[in-house]
Amino acid sequence: PAIDNKPPPKYVHLVQNLKKQQKDEERYSQIERDNYLLLDKMSYIMTHPQLLDEKYMGPPVTYGKSLNKEYRKRELMRITEENLQILRRIQHKEP
Repeated sequence: PAIDNKPPPKYVHLVQNLKKQQKDEERYSQIERDNYLLLDKMSYIMTHPQLLDEKYMGPPVTYGKSLNKEYRKRELMRITEENLQILRRIQHKEP
């Protein structure tokens, strides 16, 4: 009656995990494809910058004249004058 002290046998299909390796390879190849496409797009952008601006961004937007420019200007002048009056009162106030 001998006791078996040997470790259990190692099965290759359990140690290698082939499915995980396959998934990893697929993932890495997808990343490589995506990187290649991005690099190709970046290269095109670097060699054709003027074409991309109008193609993807459209023509430059021009805004019309501001409708309340004069009002804002008058308001700024009013606030500035008020601030000057406050400053004068503070300066002429005796400590």
